[in-house]
Amino acid sequence: MRRPMLFAAGVIAAAAVTAGCSGGGGGGGGAGGVLGGLPPAAIDTSANVLFFAESGSAPKMFYSSLVPYLLVSVGGDASCPHQQVSGSTVTYTGGCTSTNGATYSGTMSVTTVTLATGVSIADGGIHYSGWKIATTQTCGGASYTGDVDFDGSLNTHAGGGWNVDLVETVLGIDSACTAASYQAAYSYTGTLASQSTGQITTWNGSGTLGFKGAPGVADGKVSAATQDEIIDQTVCSEEAKSGTTTLTSGSHTAVLTYDGATACDGNVPWSYDGTPKGTLTGIDCDVAESSGGPAAIAGALGVAAATLALARARRRRASR
Repeated sequence: MRRPMLFAAGVIAAAAVTAGCSGGGGGGGGAGGVLGGLPPAAIDTSANVLFFAESGSAPKMFYSSLVPYLLVSVGGDASCPHQQVSGSTVTYTGGCTSTNGATYSGTMSVTTVTLATGVSIADGGIHYSGWKIATTQTCGGASYTGDVDFDGSLNTHAGGGWNVDLVETVLGIDSACTAASYQAAYSYTGTLASQSTGQITTWNGSGTLGFKGAPGVADGKVSAATQDEIIDQTVCSEEAKSGTTTLTSGSHTAVLTYDGATACDGNVPWSYDGTPKGTLTGIDCDVAESSGGPAAIAGALGVAAATLALARARRRRASR
């Protein structure tokens, strides 16, 4: 997911490496509180549609909620964040700085059971409570501290269903090396079906996402609905094979139509209130690469059976 600031660059770079290319439902929670105060967003320009589309498709919404968890695998170490295993739950606790320079605070609890056959989603989920990751970066010759704070949850079900209720608060710097902050909120319910060991995935879902204070786009929210977005790595690795994502704001509608089956070029046609508006460039990695191949699906969508093994291995290393 594209970030509109130069905040905590190391943290986001780590997320991109882990997740590939790094968006109603979900429940009231914190996301509902933020979204309720936002006006309908403008979706009449390609720039605005691209901004919301980068987070608003079903696979992007799912993977956005996984980023904080994935970051621990990259930025954490054997002793930070602290880990406690209790049955099928791993609780990560902050209050420390890892050897990679990331400072953690708050808690993140990851619960999972054995993965279903193949790469199906397991019963489980992730709960973030004031989960913050901070790093120090340089800009214009000066040092700055940037952090990303997550509150909310991702819940998954063995039948393929999942829902996100998440608020992301960012403190960082803009392109002029000036302190800046923004907030994103996601409330979404979706489903995932996979076949061929994760090479082909079908995504559906709907919900609301919004941004407050994000550079380059006015505060606002949109409703997003993805219908039968098929990502088939055997046909096109640049974008989804087929399906649509519809963004609705007030009385206006923007529709993205994935056409990887016939034009695997990373350019996605879109329309505004029924009128074709050309193509959007930059959707490719947002919908395809972040969904990855079998390893990415098995590792991320499982939420993950490997979590317990990873936590226990780290505890063993820490005790040596």
